[in-house]
Amino acid sequence: MSPRERRSKIYKYLKTIDDWITVDELSKDFNVSVRTVYNDLDVISENITDSGWFIDKKRGVGIRLNSFLIDNDDSEYKIDLDDRKVKILEWLLVKNEIVTFEALSNLLFVSVSSIKKDIEIIKELLSKYTNVKLYSTNNGTKIVGYESEIRDALVWFNQYIIENQTLFKQSNLNHLKIFFKHFYNETLVDVAYDILFDFVQNNNNLLSDYYILNTLNVYIVQLHRLILQCHLENNKGQLLDFNFPEEIHTIDEFSTGSKELLSRASARLSFIFSENEVNYLTKYLILNRLENIPMEATNTELIEDLIRHLSDTLVVNLNQDMQLKKELMQHVPPMLYRLKLNIKSENPFVNQIKNEFGATFHTIKLAIDVFETRLDLDFNDEEIALLTIYFQSAIERKKQTPKILVVCQHGLAMSELLVNRLENIIPFKVNIKSSSIGELAYFNLDDYDLVISTVNSLKGENILKVSTFLNKKDINRIINRLSSDSKRTLKIQNVNETLLEYLNPEYILINSEFKDKDALIESITNQLLNDHYIQKDYIENLINREKLGNTDLPTGVAIPHGNSEFVNKSMIVIIKNKNKIKWNEFFIDKIFIPLISPKDILHVKKIIKEIYNLIEDKDILTDFSKYLVDIKERLYNG
Repeated sequence: MSPRERRSKIYKYLKTIDDWITVDELSKDFNVSVRTVYNDLDVISENITDSGWFIDKKRGVGIRLNSFLIDNDDSEYKIDLDDRKVKILEWLLVKNEIVTFEALSNLLFVSVSSIKKDIEIIKELLSKYTNVKLYSTNNGTKIVGYESEIRDALVWFNQYIIENQTLFKQSNLNHLKIFFKHFYNETLVDVAYDILFDFVQNNNNLLSDYYILNTLNVYIVQLHRLILQCHLENNKGQLLDFNFPEEIHTIDEFSTGSKELLSRASARLSFIFSENEVNYLTKYLILNRLENIPMEATNTELIEDLIRHLSDTLVVNLNQDMQLKKELMQHVPPMLYRLKLNIKSENPFVNQIKNEFGATFHTIKLAIDVFETRLDLDFNDEEIALLTIYFQSAIERKKQTPKILVVCQHGLAMSELLVNRLENIIPFKVNIKSSSIGELAYFNLDDYDLVISTVNSLKGENILKVSTFLNKKDINRIINRLSSDSKRTLKIQNVNETLLEYLNPEYILINSEFKDKDALIESITNQLLNDHYIQKDYIENLINREKLGNTDLPTGVAIPHGNSEFVNKSMIVIIKNKNKIKWNEFFIDKIFIPLISPKDILHVKKIIKEIYNLIEDKDILTDFSKYLVDIKERLYNG
């Protein structure tokens, strides 16, 4: 086989598969060296760019063929959407047509058997992500479902295409207009864009693009169905059935925006709409924060409990952060409604948030268990990522100006001397106050990052005892305490005692030979159940959480876990698999399973931080097996 023929076959092969594939696998499939495959891929990349395709590469995962926007000139974009399944879904969902195998075979220039395979894949996709069904008779195959279910399926279809074409990552909302025009009437898309963006601007809504995209997606689908004279039924479909809080006596209080959006579109596109349509759009506006729920309809106690609980778990006092409270008062109510309705708020930055703020993300993910039980909800990764942004911002604000209280038993003059010395020696901005012993009753010590005291009687985690005149040792201790959140490298001989406390040598597995994720989870959780570390419900809960979001990282590490409610005894399972296995998005060979019982929930931040210290240490990851051997020996030797 000539190099040209081989490259052509590799290209055609990549077009037929939907999943990622490694260069090693291609090397074996085509019986050539890995270097040859890399050279072939470089040549293929150069030759396919103009056709709208590119070779997508992801570290630790592999490669696959993907399509993208090509800038033909300054004003026009081309979208390559030749995938057969996309075309079939377009005919079934968007165009609402009845299709036959024979007709699709002729239109798409493939065999009937290929079409049947495509239809089976489409059935699986629709069954997994929507409530509509494919119904076949002698006349052909069509989509069936309630109107609200069909609209949900259309919203999913748009999101599915955007994500798989990587349009959102590469384009802004204006560029996505070209995508919508590929499937929907161009005038309709222009009208939807003009009206919605005008509404956002006039209502001073400072929203992230993903909220606007979610609303735009629903709005375009709604206008599309109304033009086709497809109207919502009474009391059909989960969104229309959902009741808002008792404090909101009627949804009419919040329907001004949706009436405006539908009325303006109706005048330009000539369709009629009912009160059901107004309610439908109103609820999506609330879910995506284009309509704000009034403060009196927000559960203030829940917000305060959330801040208090996560403050304790993150080991940083955010209870007095009024900006955080205000942000959560606006964010949490629509978040809860999205979760109750199982509506996914598409957040394109989830993986970036996991990578940049992994410790905070996974700490919140573990600590949120108590609210999942309290609210009977399952938090997905998108919502946890949004909470991570709010709490990480609050943490950064806290870090910017640490609050220090100086307590001195020798009077005001000596206190002021200590304050002045601290302001001169601390190499970053701090907010310092002083107090005498008599004034202490008027201060809440928990509000301060550090209490520097010359008094022996004061006790607490944030209290640092110093000498009256601050010697050199005192100064170093103060600066080290204030800088304790900075990164440090965890060496093998200095494993943090926090981590060691939760390790069991019997659950440190080195060079295990699990063939896939399911086999690993089944084996480990059954062993944990037999050893009474977990309850039976933990296993199902962990598996369900894996469906809600990815627990794997690009570094080849996965951190799966279940609800702490079902943990009897805290422990961290560490596994180094002999070969990499496909987890969710990445191929991984290092697995940490943190089991945190309810009584240890406040230690989550320390545990997660130590895990991240490990997985961010390149020296340790380079020879992870040897590191684990040393840890096991240390544990066995006491």
